[in-house]
Amino acid sequence: MRLTCIAGCVLLGAALAVGCTDQNAPTQPAHTPEINFDFTNGPSTAGPWIVRFLAGDIAWFGNDPTNGLWSINGLGSLNPADSWFCSGGDMISWSVQLLENPATFHSLLLTRENTQHIYGPEFGAAAFGPSCTTFPPDPCWCDAALLDRLAQGTGNFIANTTGTPGAFTQGWRAQGTLDDPANGGKVRYTEEQRVIWNRSGFRVVVENIRLTPIGKP
Repeated sequence: MRLTCIAGCVLLGAALAVGCTDQNAPTQPAHTPEINFDFTNGPSTAGPWIVRFLAGDIAWFGNDPTNGLWSINGLGSLNPADSWFCSGGDMISWSVQLLENPATFHSLLLTRENTQHIYGPEFGAAAFGPSCTTFPPDPCWCDAALLDRLAQGTGNFIANTTGTPGAFTQGWRAQGTLDDPANGGKVRYTEEQRVIWNRSGFRVVVENIRLTPIGKP
């Protein structure tokens, strides 16, 4: 996960800005899916320093330069042409939990039916090249998302951020049993990304994406 791939983290930071700075609980939009936390990592009900809500407008980009793989979690549609990258379609609803106090904070974000698309190195050249300077929807992002996928499907995703405003760790894990469009059959997708941030910059700790064939139908 390189600097150009921190878009997911930037978008998440924008979504969590209210909870982390204003100390006010965001208003949950009407007619949204039910928050799908099981709260195994926290109290069963909200209370002091705990904020829970649904968020949208978030996509997470992962890069594994060793294996030459890129991932997008959160396109919202298995067909990229129908996704919010291209046509303003429906976005994934992410369940968010914030545990915060005046000194520290912890955010937890997850979804269980998340769209997952895996690409080769050409995705990075298209999406993060010099001609693509804005966030989706934008023609260059759509063109990148329409490139051949190595795997796609739905699966689980969880991200967390822990620390203080001046120094924090941010990362995520994803997994799913995805379709292999080119060869048929299924592949097992796993991903882990982790970055340590401080006031002088960031340091990548983990950037790992794996696709493991599990046979043809």
